[in-house]
Amino acid sequence: MKKLIRYAFVVVVMLLLSAGMTSALNSRYSNQNTTIQNSQGSYEIQWMMEYGNNPGSGARYQGPQPIGDSDNDGKNELLISGRDCTIRVMKWNENTQTYTQVRAIHPPLYPFIHCDAGGMAIGDVTNDGKNEIAATWFTSVYRYFALKYWMIGINPYIFNNNGGSADCLIGDCDNNGKNELILSGGPGWQEDSPVAEITVFRWNGLFLKRVAEWKDPDVNGYVYMAGLGDVDDDGENEIVCAYENKVMV
Repeated sequence: MKKLIRYAFVVVVMLLLSAGMTSALNSRYSNQNTTIQNSQGSYEIQWMMEYGNNPGSGARYQGPQPIGDSDNDGKNELLISGRDCTIRVMKWNENTQTYTQVRAIHPPLYPFIHCDAGGMAIGDVTNDGKNEIAATWFTSVYRYFALKYWMIGINPYIFNNNGGSADCLIGDCDNNGKNELILSGGPGWQEDSPVAEITVFRWNGLFLKRVAEWKDPDVNGYVYMAGLGDVDDDGENEIVCAYENKVMV
């Protein structure tokens, strides 16, 4: 009972601190008109952001930069992140014909804790028909309401067990008609860590619960990015991941 009370207290503190940490930040943006030609037509570089060459705050793109309707207004947003403890929520501005940062999300307990979002995703984690933003830092989930992104769920199992999480994705990995949050990563440099290469979390109505995992019995692998989809065309989804000298389905 005492452990449950302590855990609840930590979650409440993180929620309160994260509530005020989603303001917009100034960064170096520029519009581009560079055209790339190919046999099928041409692509133009529409916009770019420069993080600079500082090793402490420069860019690090371990996973994809998600595109989706993160605030459920019917229009898509773009999520980008680097080494500056920030997920930037970008939105296309029709008036200025460029992308504008509308919100910024920081990790729990920021600025006391500094960590990067190795991966992030947009999708319906809670299975209520509305999208949320998921981030690998502390395996956290954010929902937009009252003009902010509020942290509604967190499960620090991976961080608490000296593991790493490089990316995350949202989808129905067990084919029950509901989405799960899939974290890829592993024990990292801590060989005695129990963290698996794939860890699956599910929203149970109150919090994120760890429900499944894949841990290679032969090696301590580390998965930077995983995929989810119907690989064998049998109507059911599979998880695909690669590490060491293996590709696993």
